[in-house]
Amino acid sequence: MLTSKAFIAATVAFAFFSFYALFYPLYMTQLKFHDTSDLNLLTQDNSTRWFEPKVKVAFVIVDGLRFDYLLNYENIDHDPALDNHKLKKFNKAYFKKPERFVVFRALADLPTMTVLRVPCFMTGNVPRLGSVLTAFGALPAEEDSVPRQLYLQNKKSYFSGDPILKEYFPKYLESDYKIGSFNIGDWTVDQPVHTYIDKKIKENNFDFLAAHLLRLDHMGHNTAHLASHQVFNAIKDVDRFLVHLMNKIDNNTMLIFAGDHGMVKGGSHGGGTPQETNTAIVAYYKQGFMKYQHNNRRLKKIMRSINETDDQVHQIDLTPTLSMLMGLPTPFSNMGQILNDLYPVGDYLPQVHCPNATTFDAAFEMQLLHDNHLNTLQVWNYFKKYHEGQSLFSHQEYSQVSYLFQQAEALYKAAQTMIDQSQQCEDVFHKTVTKAIKQSQKLSNQIHDLVSTTTPHDLVIFWQAFVILVLVGISYVLLVQYLYKTKDYEHVTWAFP
Repeated sequence: MLTSKAFIAATVAFAFFSFYALFYPLYMTQLKFHDTSDLNLLTQDNSTRWFEPKVKVAFVIVDGLRFDYLLNYENIDHDPALDNHKLKKFNKAYFKKPERFVVFRALADLPTMTVLRVPCFMTGNVPRLGSVLTAFGALPAEEDSVPRQLYLQNKKSYFSGDPILKEYFPKYLESDYKIGSFNIGDWTVDQPVHTYIDKKIKENNFDFLAAHLLRLDHMGHNTAHLASHQVFNAIKDVDRFLVHLMNKIDNNTMLIFAGDHGMVKGGSHGGGTPQETNTAIVAYYKQGFMKYQHNNRRLKKIMRSINETDDQVHQIDLTPTLSMLMGLPTPFSNMGQILNDLYPVGDYLPQVHCPNATTFDAAFEMQLLHDNHLNTLQVWNYFKKYHEGQSLFSHQEYSQVSYLFQQAEALYKAAQTMIDQSQQCEDVFHKTVTKAIKQSQKLSNQIHDLVSTTTPHDLVIFWQAFVILVLVGISYVLLVQYLYKTKDYEHVTWAFP
Protein backbone atom coordinates (compact mmCIF):
# COMPACT_ATOMS: atom_id res chain seq x y z
CA MET A 1 0.00 0.00 0.00
CA LEU A 2 1.26 3.53 -0.84
CA THR A 3 2.72 5.23 2.26
CA SER A 4 2.01 8.84 3.21
CA LYS A 5 5.54 9.93 2.28
CA ALA A 6 5.32 8.22 -1.06
CA PHE A 7 1.95 9.84 -1.71
CA ILE A 8 3.35 13.26 -0.84
CA ALA A 9 6.40 12.68 -3.04
CA ALA A 10 4.19 11.59 -5.92
CA THR A 11 1.98 14.65 -5.50
CA VAL A 12 5.00 17.01 -5.46
CA ALA A 13 6.45 15.31 -8.53
CA PHE A 14 3.10 15.58 -10.29
CA ALA A 15 2.87 19.29 -9.47
CA PHE A 16 6.42 19.95 -10.67
CA PHE A 17 5.88 18.02 -13.89
CA SER A 18 2.61 19.86 -14.54
CA PHE A 19 4.30 23.22 -14.03
CA TYR A 20 7.23 22.30 -16.26
CA ALA A 21 5.27 20.66 -19.05
CA LEU A 22 2.51 23.25 -19.27
CA PHE A 23 4.14 26.55 -18.34
CA TYR A 24 7.65 26.08 -19.72
CA PRO A 25 6.52 26.48 -23.36
CA LEU A 26 5.07 29.83 -22.34
CA TYR A 27 8.36 31.01 -20.88
CA MET A 28 10.22 30.09 -24.02
CA THR A 29 10.13 32.43 -26.94
CA GLN A 30 9.44 31.05 -30.36
CA LEU A 31 13.17 30.79 -30.94
CA LYS A 32 14.50 27.51 -29.57
CA PHE A 33 17.39 27.42 -31.99
CA HIS A 34 20.41 29.48 -31.02
CA ASP A 35 21.23 30.37 -34.59
CA THR A 36 23.91 32.93 -35.42
CA SER A 37 22.08 34.54 -38.36
CA ASP A 38 25.10 33.71 -40.52
CA LEU A 39 23.40 34.18 -43.86
CA ASN A 40 26.53 33.10 -45.70
CA LEU A 41 25.66 29.54 -44.65
CA LEU A 42 22.49 29.84 -46.71
CA THR A 43 23.87 31.32 -49.92
CA GLN A 44 25.72 29.51 -52.65
CA ASP A 45 27.80 32.47 -53.76
CA ASN A 46 30.30 34.85 -52.18
CA SER A 47 27.81 37.65 -51.53
CA THR A 48 28.00 39.88 -48.50
CA ARG A 49 27.22 38.05 -45.27
CA TRP A 50 24.76 40.71 -44.26
CA PHE A 51 23.65 44.21 -45.14
CA GLU A 52 26.03 47.09 -45.70
CA PRO A 53 25.71 49.75 -42.97
CA LYS A 54 23.98 52.88 -44.18
CA VAL A 55 23.07 55.10 -41.20
CA LYS A 56 22.97 55.35 -37.43
CA VAL A 57 19.51 55.06 -35.88
CA ALA A 58 17.74 56.93 -33.09
CA PHE A 59 14.62 54.92 -32.23
CA VAL A 60 11.79 56.19 -30.01
CA ILE A 61 8.86 54.06 -28.81
CA VAL A 62 5.91 56.31 -27.97
CA ASP A 63 3.67 54.29 -25.67
CA GLY A 64 0.00 54.68 -26.56
CA LEU A 65 0.52 56.52 -29.87
CA ARG A 66 -2.70 56.38 -31.89
CA PHE A 67 -2.30 56.99 -35.61
CA ASP A 68 -4.80 59.83 -35.57
CA TYR A 69 -2.60 61.74 -33.11
CA LEU A 70 -0.21 61.93 -36.04
CA LEU A 71 -2.39 62.61 -39.06
CA ASN A 72 -6.07 62.49 -39.96
CA TYR A 73 -6.75 59.31 -41.89
CA GLU A 74 -10.05 58.55 -43.58
CA ASN A 75 -9.91 54.80 -42.92
CA ILE A 76 -9.77 55.26 -39.14
CA ASP A 77 -12.83 56.16 -37.08
CA HIS A 78 -11.68 59.41 -35.53
CA ASP A 79 -13.31 60.96 -32.47
CA PRO A 80 -14.01 64.70 -33.06
CA ALA A 81 -13.31 65.28 -29.36
CA LEU A 82 -9.67 64.50 -30.12
CA ASP A 83 -9.30 66.97 -33.00
CA ASN A 84 -6.81 69.06 -31.04
CA HIS A 85 -4.84 65.98 -29.97
CA LYS A 86 -2.26 66.25 -32.72
CA LEU A 87 1.50 66.31 -33.05
CA LYS A 88 1.24 69.84 -34.45
CA LYS A 89 4.94 70.65 -34.67
CA PHE A 90 5.50 67.32 -36.41
CA ASN A 91 2.72 68.12 -38.90
CA LYS A 92 4.27 71.48 -39.69
CA ALA A 93 7.67 69.89 -40.37
CA TYR A 94 6.10 67.01 -42.34
CA PHE A 95 4.17 69.20 -44.76
CA LYS A 96 7.06 71.65 -45.12
CA LYS A 97 9.63 69.02 -46.21
CA PRO A 98 7.78 65.75 -46.95
CA GLU A 99 10.81 64.31 -48.79
CA ARG A 100 12.50 63.92 -45.39
CA PHE A 101 9.70 61.77 -43.97
CA VAL A 102 8.18 58.36 -44.49
CA VAL A 103 4.96 57.53 -42.62
CA PHE A 104 3.46 54.07 -42.24
CA ARG A 105 0.17 52.99 -40.73
CA ALA A 106 1.26 50.08 -38.53
CA LEU A 107 -0.76 47.17 -37.20
CA ALA A 108 -0.33 46.22 -33.56
CA ASP A 109 -1.02 42.49 -33.27
CA LEU A 110 -3.27 41.18 -30.51
CA PRO A 111 -3.20 41.46 -27.60
CA THR A 112 -2.27 45.15 -27.65
CA MET A 113 -0.17 44.98 -24.49
CA THR A 114 3.11 46.87 -24.15
CA VAL A 115 4.97 43.87 -22.74
CA LEU A 116 4.15 41.88 -25.89
CA ARG A 117 4.44 44.64 -28.48
CA VAL A 118 7.81 46.14 -27.52
CA PRO A 119 9.97 43.02 -28.12
CA CYS A 120 8.52 42.48 -31.60
CA PHE A 121 10.34 45.62 -32.80
CA MET A 122 13.64 43.99 -31.83
CA THR A 123 13.08 40.31 -32.69
CA GLY A 124 10.77 40.42 -35.72
CA ASN A 125 8.62 37.74 -34.14
CA VAL A 126 5.22 37.50 -32.44
CA PRO A 127 5.81 37.07 -28.69
CA ARG A 128 3.95 34.42 -26.77
CA LEU A 129 1.86 35.30 -23.72
CA GLY A 130 4.52 33.75 -21.51
CA SER A 131 6.82 36.60 -22.54
CA VAL A 132 5.04 38.64 -19.86
CA LEU A 133 7.32 36.90 -17.36
CA THR A 134 10.39 38.09 -19.24
CA ALA A 135 9.14 41.66 -19.21
CA PHE A 136 8.93 41.67 -15.43
CA GLY A 137 12.42 40.32 -14.97
CA ALA A 138 11.54 36.67 -14.37
CA LEU A 139 13.59 35.58 -17.38
CA PRO A 140 15.74 37.29 -20.00
CA ALA A 141 14.69 36.80 -23.60
CA GLU A 142 16.75 34.05 -25.22
CA GLU A 143 15.65 35.09 -28.66
CA ASP A 144 17.98 36.58 -31.22
CA SER A 145 17.42 40.32 -31.54
CA VAL A 146 18.68 43.61 -32.92
CA PRO A 147 20.33 44.50 -29.56
CA ARG A 148 22.09 41.11 -29.54
CA GLN A 149 23.39 41.60 -33.07
CA LEU A 150 24.56 45.12 -32.22
CA TYR A 151 26.47 43.66 -29.28
CA LEU A 152 28.02 40.88 -31.37
CA GLN A 153 29.14 43.41 -34.01
CA ASN A 154 30.75 45.62 -31.33
CA LYS A 155 28.42 48.50 -32.10
CA LYS A 156 27.47 51.05 -29.46
CA SER A 157 23.84 51.02 -28.34
CA TYR A 158 22.15 52.97 -25.56
CA PHE A 159 18.68 53.01 -24.07
CA SER A 160 16.52 54.98 -21.65
CA GLY A 161 12.87 54.79 -20.66
CA ASP A 162 10.43 52.09 -19.64
CA PRO A 163 12.64 49.24 -18.33
CA ILE A 164 10.76 46.58 -20.33
CA LEU A 165 13.19 46.69 -23.25
CA LYS A 166 16.20 46.49 -20.93
CA GLU A 167 14.68 43.56 -19.04
CA TYR A 168 14.10 41.65 -22.25
CA PHE A 169 17.70 42.17 -23.40
CA PRO A 170 19.73 42.91 -20.26
CA LYS A 171 23.13 41.99 -21.70
CA TYR A 172 23.03 44.06 -24.83
CA LEU A 173 21.83 47.60 -24.05
CA GLU A 174 23.77 50.15 -22.05
CA SER A 175 21.06 51.88 -20.12
CA ASP A 176 20.13 54.53 -17.62
CA TYR A 177 16.74 53.01 -17.00
CA LYS A 178 15.83 53.82 -13.40
CA ILE A 179 12.35 54.75 -14.54
CA GLY A 180 9.22 53.75 -12.64
CA SER A 181 6.79 52.28 -15.15
CA PHE A 182 3.84 51.67 -12.80
CA ASN A 183 3.14 55.12 -11.34
CA ILE A 184 0.56 56.21 -13.88
CA GLY A 185 0.08 59.53 -12.14
CA ASP A 186 3.68 60.62 -12.73
CA TRP A 187 3.53 63.22 -15.51
CA THR A 188 7.31 63.81 -15.21
CA VAL A 189 8.21 60.20 -16.10
CA ASP A 190 9.73 61.13 -19.48
CA GLN A 191 11.88 64.03 -18.31
CA PRO A 192 14.96 61.95 -17.35
CA VAL A 193 14.59 60.10 -20.67
CA HIS A 194 14.67 63.40 -22.56
CA THR A 195 17.80 64.43 -20.65
CA TYR A 196 19.64 61.16 -21.27
CA ILE A 197 18.78 60.94 -24.97
CA ASP A 198 19.64 64.59 -25.53
CA LYS A 199 23.02 63.99 -23.89
CA LYS A 200 23.73 61.01 -26.17
CA ILE A 201 22.66 62.95 -29.26
CA LYS A 202 25.14 65.72 -28.38
CA GLU A 203 27.94 63.21 -27.74
CA ASN A 204 27.09 61.59 -31.09
CA ASN A 205 28.97 58.42 -30.23
CA PHE A 206 26.38 55.75 -30.89
CA ASP A 207 25.21 53.35 -33.56
CA PHE A 208 21.80 52.74 -32.03
CA LEU A 209 20.04 54.98 -29.54
CA ALA A 210 16.65 53.94 -28.16
CA ALA A 211 14.05 55.53 -25.90
CA HIS A 212 10.65 54.47 -24.60
CA LEU A 213 8.32 57.32 -23.63
CA LEU A 214 5.57 56.55 -21.10
CA ARG A 215 3.80 59.79 -20.26
CA LEU A 216 1.15 59.61 -23.01
CA ASP A 217 0.12 56.08 -22.03
CA HIS A 218 0.19 56.93 -18.32
CA MET A 219 -2.05 59.95 -18.68
CA GLY A 220 -4.55 57.91 -20.68
CA HIS A 221 -4.74 55.28 -17.95
CA ASN A 222 -4.70 57.84 -15.16
CA THR A 223 -7.56 59.99 -16.45
CA ALA A 224 -9.51 57.20 -18.23
CA HIS A 225 -10.43 59.86 -20.76
CA LEU A 226 -8.33 60.64 -23.83
CA ALA A 227 -9.97 64.03 -24.32
CA SER A 228 -8.52 65.17 -20.99
CA HIS A 229 -6.17 68.10 -20.59
CA GLN A 230 -3.50 65.76 -19.17
CA VAL A 231 -3.45 63.65 -22.35
CA PHE A 232 -3.38 66.81 -24.48
CA ASN A 233 -0.31 68.05 -22.59
CA ALA A 234 1.36 64.63 -22.93
CA ILE A 235 0.90 64.79 -26.72
CA LYS A 236 2.44 68.27 -26.77
CA ASP A 237 5.38 66.95 -24.76
CA VAL A 238 5.94 64.07 -27.21
CA ASP A 239 5.61 66.50 -30.13
CA ARG A 240 8.24 68.89 -28.73
CA PHE A 241 10.70 66.09 -28.00
CA LEU A 242 10.43 64.46 -31.43
CA VAL A 243 10.88 67.72 -33.31
CA HIS A 244 13.78 68.58 -31.00
CA LEU A 245 15.47 65.32 -32.01
CA MET A 246 14.84 66.06 -35.69
CA ASN A 247 16.70 69.33 -35.30
CA LYS A 248 19.58 67.89 -33.27
CA ILE A 249 20.51 64.67 -35.08
CA ASP A 250 23.31 64.83 -37.64
CA ASN A 251 23.02 64.12 -41.36
CA ASN A 252 24.00 60.47 -40.91
CA THR A 253 21.37 59.60 -38.29
CA MET A 254 17.86 58.44 -39.10
CA LEU A 255 15.17 59.10 -36.51
CA ILE A 256 12.47 56.44 -36.32
CA PHE A 257 9.58 56.62 -33.91
CA ALA A 258 6.74 54.16 -33.46
CA GLY A 259 3.76 53.43 -31.27
CA ASP A 260 3.47 50.08 -29.51
CA HIS A 261 -0.34 50.30 -29.52
CA GLY A 262 -3.17 52.82 -29.55
CA MET A 263 -5.89 53.41 -26.94
CA VAL A 264 -9.66 53.55 -26.76
CA LYS A 265 -11.43 56.71 -25.68
CA GLY A 266 -11.57 55.47 -22.09
CA GLY A 267 -7.77 55.32 -21.87
CA SER A 268 -7.29 51.55 -21.98
CA HIS A 269 -5.84 49.06 -24.45
CA GLY A 270 -5.32 45.35 -24.92
CA GLY A 271 -8.16 44.62 -27.32
CA GLY A 272 -8.55 44.66 -31.07
CA THR A 273 -10.48 47.83 -31.88
CA PRO A 274 -9.07 50.05 -34.67
CA GLN A 275 -8.24 52.68 -32.04
CA GLU A 276 -5.98 50.15 -30.30
CA THR A 277 -4.44 48.38 -33.30
CA ASN A 278 -3.83 51.41 -35.54
CA THR A 279 -0.55 53.01 -34.67
CA ALA A 280 2.36 54.45 -36.64
CA ILE A 281 5.94 53.97 -37.73
CA VAL A 282 7.61 57.20 -38.88
CA ALA A 283 11.10 57.82 -40.21
CA TYR A 284 12.92 61.15 -40.61
CA TYR A 285 16.22 61.60 -42.44
CA LYS A 286 17.67 64.98 -43.32
CA GLN A 287 19.18 63.82 -46.60
CA GLY A 288 15.92 62.28 -47.76
CA PHE A 289 14.87 58.85 -49.00
CA MET A 290 15.57 57.02 -52.24
CA LYS A 291 11.87 56.39 -52.87
CA TYR A 292 11.41 60.07 -53.69
CA GLN A 293 14.26 60.15 -56.17
CA HIS A 294 14.01 57.07 -58.38
CA ASN A 295 12.22 57.18 -61.74
CA ASN A 296 10.89 53.62 -61.91
CA ARG A 297 7.14 53.75 -61.28
CA ARG A 298 7.02 49.99 -60.82
CA LEU A 299 8.97 50.33 -57.58
CA LYS A 300 5.96 52.05 -56.07
CA LYS A 301 4.37 48.59 -55.98
CA ILE A 302 6.88 47.48 -53.34
CA MET A 303 6.65 50.68 -51.27
CA ARG A 304 4.24 50.57 -48.36
CA SER A 305 3.93 54.02 -46.82
CA ILE A 306 0.64 55.92 -46.67
CA ASN A 307 1.62 57.58 -49.97
CA GLU A 308 1.34 54.25 -51.82
CA THR A 309 -1.11 52.00 -49.98
CA ASP A 310 -3.95 51.86 -47.47
CA ASP A 311 -2.56 48.60 -46.13
CA GLN A 312 -0.88 48.46 -42.75
CA VAL A 313 2.68 47.29 -42.23
CA HIS A 314 3.48 44.94 -39.37
CA GLN A 315 5.48 46.16 -36.40
CA ILE A 316 7.85 43.23 -36.95
CA ASP A 317 8.81 44.73 -40.33
CA LEU A 318 10.93 47.21 -38.43
CA THR A 319 13.36 44.47 -37.33
CA PRO A 320 14.90 43.57 -40.73
CA THR A 321 14.69 47.25 -41.67
CA LEU A 322 16.84 48.22 -38.68
CA SER A 323 19.25 45.42 -39.63
CA MET A 324 19.40 46.72 -43.19
CA LEU A 325 20.03 50.30 -42.07
CA MET A 326 22.76 49.50 -39.53
CA GLY A 327 24.45 46.63 -41.37
CA LEU A 328 23.53 43.78 -39.03
CA PRO A 329 22.62 40.14 -39.52
CA THR A 330 18.85 39.86 -39.37
CA PRO A 331 17.73 38.23 -36.08
CA PHE A 332 17.15 34.54 -36.64
CA SER A 333 13.45 34.38 -35.71
CA ASN A 334 12.50 37.44 -37.74
CA MET A 335 9.39 37.05 -39.92
CA GLY A 336 9.19 40.67 -41.02
CA GLN A 337 9.96 42.17 -44.40
CA ILE A 338 12.24 45.09 -45.20
CA LEU A 339 10.44 48.43 -45.46
CA ASN A 340 11.95 49.43 -48.79
CA ASP A 341 10.62 52.97 -48.35
CA LEU A 342 13.34 53.62 -45.74
CA TYR A 343 16.43 53.33 -47.92
CA PRO A 344 18.29 56.57 -47.31
CA VAL A 345 19.69 58.67 -50.13
CA GLY A 346 23.12 57.35 -50.99
CA ASP A 347 25.29 55.59 -53.55
CA TYR A 348 24.21 52.03 -54.22
CA LEU A 349 26.44 49.67 -56.21
CA PRO A 350 27.96 52.56 -58.23
CA GLN A 351 29.66 50.24 -60.71
CA VAL A 352 26.40 50.12 -62.71
CA HIS A 353 26.50 52.35 -65.82
CA CYS A 354 23.50 52.50 -68.12
CA PRO A 355 23.49 54.44 -71.39
CA ASN A 356 20.54 56.55 -70.28
CA ALA A 357 18.89 57.98 -67.19
CA THR A 358 18.15 54.52 -65.75
CA THR A 359 21.64 54.17 -64.25
CA PHE A 360 20.46 55.57 -60.91
CA ASP A 361 17.40 53.30 -60.82
CA ALA A 362 19.33 50.19 -61.83
CA ALA A 363 21.87 50.63 -59.03
CA PHE A 364 19.16 51.11 -56.44
CA GLU A 365 17.16 48.16 -57.74
CA MET A 366 20.19 45.89 -57.52
CA GLN A 367 20.60 46.89 -53.88
CA LEU A 368 16.93 46.23 -53.19
CA LEU A 369 17.15 42.85 -54.90
CA HIS A 370 20.24 41.85 -52.92
CA ASP A 371 18.93 42.92 -49.50
CA ASN A 372 15.43 41.53 -49.90
CA HIS A 373 16.90 38.21 -51.01
CA LEU A 374 19.06 37.99 -47.88
CA ASN A 375 16.00 38.64 -45.73
CA THR A 376 13.99 36.05 -47.67
CA LEU A 377 16.65 33.41 -47.03
CA GLN A 378 16.60 34.17 -43.31
CA VAL A 379 12.79 34.14 -43.04
CA TRP A 380 12.56 30.84 -44.90
CA ASN A 381 15.38 29.34 -42.82
CA TYR A 382 13.57 30.28 -39.62
CA PHE A 383 10.25 28.90 -40.84
CA LYS A 384 11.82 25.56 -41.77
CA LYS A 385 13.51 25.16 -38.40
CA TYR A 386 10.46 26.35 -36.52
CA HIS A 387 8.33 23.78 -38.34
CA GLU A 388 10.88 21.03 -37.70
CA GLY A 389 11.05 21.89 -34.00
CA GLN A 390 7.35 22.53 -33.33
CA SER A 391 5.42 20.62 -36.05
CA LEU A 392 2.59 23.13 -35.80
CA PHE A 393 1.74 23.40 -39.48
CA SER A 394 -0.07 21.03 -41.77
CA HIS A 395 1.58 19.56 -44.84
CA GLN A 396 -0.57 21.83 -47.01
CA GLU A 397 0.45 24.97 -45.09
CA TYR A 398 4.12 24.07 -45.28
CA SER A 399 3.83 23.31 -48.99
CA GLN A 400 2.20 26.68 -49.67
CA VAL A 401 5.04 28.54 -47.97
CA SER A 402 7.61 26.36 -49.72
CA TYR A 403 6.03 27.19 -53.09
CA LEU A 404 6.18 30.93 -52.36
CA PHE A 405 9.85 30.61 -51.45
CA GLN A 406 10.63 28.67 -54.62
CA GLN A 407 8.93 31.34 -56.71
CA ALA A 408 10.86 34.10 -54.95
CA GLU A 409 14.12 32.21 -55.51
CA ALA A 410 13.35 31.65 -59.19
CA LEU A 411 12.68 35.35 -59.73
CA TYR A 412 15.83 36.32 -57.84
CA LYS A 413 17.94 33.95 -59.94
CA ALA A 414 16.37 35.29 -63.13
CA ALA A 415 17.28 38.84 -62.12
CA GLN A 416 20.76 37.75 -61.10
CA THR A 417 21.24 36.12 -64.50
CA MET A 418 20.32 39.44 -66.15
CA ILE A 419 22.94 41.20 -64.03
CA ASP A 420 25.56 38.62 -65.03
CA GLN A 421 24.64 39.27 -68.66
CA SER A 422 24.74 43.08 -68.18
CA GLN A 423 21.01 43.43 -68.80
CA GLN A 424 20.27 45.45 -65.65
CA CYS A 425 19.53 48.54 -67.70
CA GLU A 426 16.74 46.86 -69.64
CA ASP A 427 13.05 47.15 -68.86
CA VAL A 428 12.66 43.42 -68.29
CA PHE A 429 15.15 43.67 -65.41
CA HIS A 430 13.05 46.34 -63.69
CA LYS A 431 9.95 44.15 -64.02
CA THR A 432 11.72 41.07 -62.65
CA VAL A 433 13.13 42.90 -59.63
CA THR A 434 9.69 44.22 -58.74
CA LYS A 435 8.15 40.75 -59.04
CA ALA A 436 10.91 39.16 -56.96
CA ILE A 437 10.49 41.63 -54.10
CA LYS A 438 6.69 41.37 -54.22
CA GLN A 439 7.04 37.60 -53.92
CA SER A 440 9.36 38.00 -50.93
CA GLN A 441 6.75 40.22 -49.29
CA LYS A 442 4.07 37.58 -49.88
CA LEU A 443 6.29 34.95 -48.29
CA SER A 444 6.87 37.06 -45.20
CA ASN A 445 3.16 37.85 -44.83
CA GLN A 446 2.20 34.19 -45.20
CA ILE A 447 4.68 33.05 -42.55
CA HIS A 448 3.59 35.83 -40.18
CA ASP A 449 -0.06 34.83 -40.55
CA LEU A 450 0.68 31.15 -39.96
CA VAL A 451 2.89 31.65 -36.93
CA SER A 452 0.52 34.24 -35.46
CA THR A 453 -2.30 31.71 -35.45
CA THR A 454 -0.28 29.45 -33.15
CA THR A 455 -0.22 31.99 -30.32
CA PRO A 456 -3.87 31.39 -29.29
CA HIS A 457 -2.72 27.92 -28.22
CA ASP A 458 -1.08 29.72 -25.29
CA LEU A 459 -4.52 30.45 -23.86
CA VAL A 460 -5.39 26.77 -23.99
CA ILE A 461 -2.12 25.95 -22.24
CA PHE A 462 -2.84 28.54 -19.55
CA TRP A 463 -6.25 27.05 -18.88
CA GLN A 464 -4.88 23.51 -18.83
CA ALA A 465 -2.16 24.54 -16.42
CA PHE A 466 -4.62 26.39 -14.21
CA VAL A 467 -7.00 23.41 -14.00
CA ILE A 468 -4.21 20.95 -13.25
CA LEU A 469 -2.67 23.15 -10.58
CA VAL A 470 -6.09 23.58 -8.97
CA LEU A 471 -6.44 19.81 -8.93
CA VAL A 472 -2.97 19.55 -7.37
CA GLY A 473 -4.00 22.05 -4.69
CA ILE A 474 -7.16 20.10 -3.93
CA SER A 475 -5.13 16.90 -3.65
CA TYR A 476 -2.89 18.59 -1.05
CA VAL A 477 -5.88 19.69 0.98
CA LEU A 478 -7.38 16.20 0.90
CA LEU A 479 -4.00 14.69 1.77
CA VAL A 480 -3.55 16.96 4.78
CA GLN A 481 -7.03 16.14 6.01
CA TYR A 482 -6.30 12.43 5.63
CA LEU A 483 -2.99 12.62 7.49
CA TYR A 484 -4.44 14.58 10.37
CA LYS A 485 -7.36 12.22 10.69
CA THR A 486 -4.98 9.24 10.81
CA LYS A 487 -2.66 11.11 13.27
CA ASP A 488 0.26 10.73 10.83
CA TYR A 489 1.74 14.19 11.62
CA GLU A 490 5.40 13.24 11.46
CA HIS A 491 5.13 12.58 7.74
CA VAL A 492 3.75 16.03 7.04
CA THR A 493 6.36 18.36 8.50
CA TRP A 494 9.00 17.84 5.82
CA ALA A 495 6.51 18.45 2.98
CA PHE A 496 5.06 21.63 4.54
CA PRO A 497 7.92 23.48 6.29
